[in-house]
Amino acid sequence: MNQQADEEPAAEPLESSEPREEAQGAEQQPRETETPPRGPAERKRPDTSRADRQIALRRLVELAAKYAEVGPPLAELAFAIGETDIGNQLVRLGTDRETPHMEYWFVAANAARRERRYEEVVQIVSSALRTVAARPDVALAAGEEDRLLHLVRIGFATLMFDLRQLTAESPMAQALAETLPGLEPRLGASPFYRTLLAQTLWFTDRAASEAQWDRADQLGDAETTWNARGTWYNEAEHDLDRAEQAYRKGLEKVGGSALLMHNLAQILVEKAKRPGVSPSDAHRLLNQATEQLRLALRQDAPRLRRHIHATRDRLEDFRRRLPMPERRGGGGPGPRFRGGGDRPGDRPGGGGGGGGPRDRGPRRETGRAPSPGGGPPRGPRPDRETRRPPQPEQKFLQEGTVSLGEMILAKLKEKDSR
Repeated sequence: MNQQADEEPAAEPLESSEPREEAQGAEQQPRETETPPRGPAERKRPDTSRADRQIALRRLVELAAKYAEVGPPLAELAFAIGETDIGNQLVRLGTDRETPHMEYWFVAANAARRERRYEEVVQIVSSALRTVAARPDVALAAGEEDRLLHLVRIGFATLMFDLRQLTAESPMAQALAETLPGLEPRLGASPFYRTLLAQTLWFTDRAASEAQWDRADQLGDAETTWNARGTWYNEAEHDLDRAEQAYRKGLEKVGGSALLMHNLAQILVEKAKRPGVSPSDAHRLLNQATEQLRLALRQDAPRLRRHIHATRDRLEDFRRRLPMPERRGGGGPGPRFRGGGDRPGDRPGGGGGGGGPRDRGPRRETGRAPSPGGGPPRGPRPDRETRRPPQPEQKFLQEGTVSLGEMILAKLKEKDSR
């Protein structure tokens, strides 16, 4: 985690998920008929390609003995095609001399790490450091000092990410303590050297280590320095808070660093996964991490896009497993009941006569609502019987008498209505 792109081990090819033809054929039952023997022309000829290849490589080794610049790329080729013996022979040819060539060790360490021979990586780096320390009066060739620092970084990456053996008793830590401080007169102006020296002093003197980190920051290259510092706090000290602070400090100086944004997002995700973190705090941290990943994808960093997408996938997978955060204001979402309990009328200040500021008093049993114009409300609506005179039949039933004129008037009204 939080590993720089050039510090990563080479990715191993994934095996295909499709079944192989050989495996399918192995499950079938053998035929009863016997295969007829092949003739002389059909017999398989012995493979001479590897033997021819080794002959060509041996000739190139002889050429590398005369011209040193041919050796490192030839050794890298030998390791890449599986000719480890020839590769090791070339490494010995380039290092067992008065002025050893650092590039041979660099090639050998990279090849060993690709093949996951991590203990051998530590041995190669330690051997290179002790060889340089044993000849302090012999200056490294042009460009060799920088390659030595990159070789040390390969060793640190192997200890941190592969072996996870960041202890003062490891052979490489002891070789670094013996060698690296003595190179300060030659390499002291390099921020890269200061970061490696800070990691070396961490095993014995934490205060001196912090001073070297600050010194590296003052020399420039803020992105590399603060990224290495945050990674060290996370991997060596297992302190997520200090790692987050280091990455944020780096982003204050290099705001467009996709590397720092991505590594900060990883730290925020790890903090969200810590035991005891509430769902609301975890969602808050994940939202911050999502924003950092979104900003990182907008930068020109094609080598990091695969890692950014992988981190975002892990983030979303963890988010889906988190419970929903509680709503602000306390109490959380809680269940909603249809009757009783958590109803608006049961809460203080709600409806139902709770006496809150929205309580407008009891509704009127009779009478109309206020008129739209804001005038006084009208009185009660009279009954229809009081607004219209009773019909003759009703008057006869109520009073027992009816006049002839009333009867005639009622008949005329009934006829007009028809």
